[in-house]
Amino acid sequence: MKLLLYDTEMRTANGYLPRAIASAAEGLLGASNVQLCDHASVVAAAASGAWDGLLAIGGAGADRHLLTALMDTPIPRILWSTEDPYERRLVARAEPAFDHVFSNERHCEGASPRTTYLPLAAEASLQLRPLREQDADYSYDLTFVGTAWPNRVASLGRLLAQLPADLRLHLALPWNRHIPEPKLPGIGALPQLRLGIGDLCDIWNRSRVVLSIGREFSNAGAQSSEARGSSPPPRVYETALAGGFQVALAGAGMDLAPAYGELIPLAADEQEAAALIRQQLAEPEQRIARARAIQEHTLAHHTYAQRLAVVLERFAALRRERQSAPIHLPLRQPAVLHLAHNLVGLRRAGGTEAYIQQLAELQQERRPVFALAPKDRMRLALLDYAQGRPQLRRSFKVGKISRFPASHPAYERAFCEVISSCGIGVVHVHHLIGLPLSLPLFAKALGCRVVVTLHDFHLACHRYTLLGPDDRFCAIHEADDYRLQCRLCLQASGLGGEERSRRLALSRRSVAAADVLLASTPSSAAIMAGVYPEVAERIEVLEMLTPGLEALEAGRRQRTAASFQGPLQVGVIGNAMPHKGLDTLVRLISASHDQPFHLHILGATPELDQALEEAGLSADAAPIVRYQGAYDRPSLVRLLQRLHVALFLSPWPETYNICLGEAMRLGVVPVATAVGAHNDRVEHGRTGLLVPPGDPLAVLKALLKLEGDRALLARLSAGAAAVPLLDPREHGQRLEAIYAALDPWRGRDPANCELQLDPQLDLAALGVRLAQDRWIEAGVRWDEPT
Repeated sequence: MKLLLYDTEMRTANGYLPRAIASAAEGLLGASNVQLCDHASVVAAAASGAWDGLLAIGGAGADRHLLTALMDTPIPRILWSTEDPYERRLVARAEPAFDHVFSNERHCEGASPRTTYLPLAAEASLQLRPLREQDADYSYDLTFVGTAWPNRVASLGRLLAQLPADLRLHLALPWNRHIPEPKLPGIGALPQLRLGIGDLCDIWNRSRVVLSIGREFSNAGAQSSEARGSSPPPRVYETALAGGFQVALAGAGMDLAPAYGELIPLAADEQEAAALIRQQLAEPEQRIARARAIQEHTLAHHTYAQRLAVVLERFAALRRERQSAPIHLPLRQPAVLHLAHNLVGLRRAGGTEAYIQQLAELQQERRPVFALAPKDRMRLALLDYAQGRPQLRRSFKVGKISRFPASHPAYERAFCEVISSCGIGVVHVHHLIGLPLSLPLFAKALGCRVVVTLHDFHLACHRYTLLGPDDRFCAIHEADDYRLQCRLCLQASGLGGEERSRRLALSRRSVAAADVLLASTPSSAAIMAGVYPEVAERIEVLEMLTPGLEALEAGRRQRTAASFQGPLQVGVIGNAMPHKGLDTLVRLISASHDQPFHLHILGATPELDQALEEAGLSADAAPIVRYQGAYDRPSLVRLLQRLHVALFLSPWPETYNICLGEAMRLGVVPVATAVGAHNDRVEHGRTGLLVPPGDPLAVLKALLKLEGDRALLARLSAGAAAVPLLDPREHGQRLEAIYAALDPWRGRDPANCELQLDPQLDLAALGVRLAQDRWIEAGVRWDEPT
């Protein structure tokens, strides 16, 4: 038997309980056959097929999304509920996720057909202490440690009033914002202590008498039988194993007889409890002998090893039931969720958005396809491609996000909700601009396969283009230590120098959460491998598809010798933005008003309008003969058929540049900057010309060379047109093969039941504690007081 253990509580003060159970399980099964999972790893472990059963501890504090993911796994699942009886309704909400439930409270037995009573216990390796044989070896006369529930405080007040004033007491009654600070007559300040179980066992071991007081649960209603716990809490067993002699105040309903018979004395009220305490203090030999008998009884009957024998037998029965159950095939291919900064139909779109659109149209033929992106400054939009074209399925009001988000709880909750409600098996990340860097960690924790396509370098740099303050490519992947380089860049941006380390701490985790990172060209793969060498083996090259390739191929024409005559027709294709070489373009236009070529601009932007105005130029100034903003596919093809040359002036290492391939395929000679994907896709002197980035003079010389040597122009045109583009369907098939190799399992056979639990998962539960939610903020955001 190979057993997974999982503490379902997001925030628990009793984390020692799963550790105690794990220690006992290791003693029974061997350390290599037991694993105590955290929230980040439990779903992956449960789905791995390497384990025979999952024992979840807790229940009421479980996260809806994690349990929904666990319901998709084939592993047999048992919940061992540690909740108080008044929280029975909360446990009931978690029960559908499990094959069986063991409850620590007898009142809960039979609450559902799959719920039986199994009390918690103690673990000798953690809590057993040698019994003190002499009364003089004890440090305290009376000890009580427990949360300051009002009934306990009132009982203690009445009890202490009936005991000698000179008793050596050890009282610790921690409280929180839901419970008033305890006040006891004649007692000074009570410590707000939350002691570890080892410290508690040492205290109990040194105490002559340890008082146990049940608690009443007002949440369930005064008349409810569930307002009182009848079964012994684990502290009774733990105190007994530590060698502490107990007196139990059973007026709150606690029943120790089934577990201990007459060994542990029970008092009906405070008066009787005081009498028992005085008696035990007066008879040390009898008390110590009785403490030894209680300890021996606990070792014989109330350890986790004995409890686990019951659990393991139930697992064996569940496996037999599953082996005899009919096998059914998965119902569908897992759904894919594309995650991006923008989508076609939301805002002004570019190459990444067009790629996602084309990809979704291809994928919806074989699997459900969704996409999630910011709709506006306050909402996220979930698009559904079931009909081939995107339809708004739902919007999430999540609030404004900063420019520098590391984490944003509202965005993270919406993201988890989409994964659970849509049966997402693959999360394909295209861009996290305008989204928290943390999202891939949540996808991974919920059992999704994570694929990242590197459309740019946002995961490596907040500028996403790897351009420094001088707008030059920083080449950080080649630096021995780029921290100083990044510090200077951040300071030039008006930020502090340490922000890079804070951002990198999370982005490195996000990159590590990816099962595969897809680069469109080898240069992009090399840059990311240089920044994140630890994931270099997970980086693959998959050539980008060209949206609308069929229409582009239909527009191809054999270029005749005559077509290369006349004024040189030069195009600028795609959104004219600063990172696309806008400054170089404007400087070229300023120097070319008398040059023998015509300039066609398709993709003019407000940024270009402003740059021309600042340079004292107009949109119809020579050599510009066409100045157009948004364009459609037919307009692009018609223009490319007329052009001789197209300019691609990006100073940053483009990861692919769709427009470059479109131009080349129609025989348009590229004059491109010699950086990034341009180096991969253009062979200088055979399929185009390469120029240094940020050098308008070199661009002008290249244009004049082509204008004066039409034979060279024709050769380069033929070379460019011969470079094939990857067919979208082939790209889709290769991507499906990558998905299949990752073997996504979530969403293949989604559960029919929707759990009524609360969503509680956050970044801290995944083991990542940020000083601030924005990576540019210094200082520490302290935890809220409890």
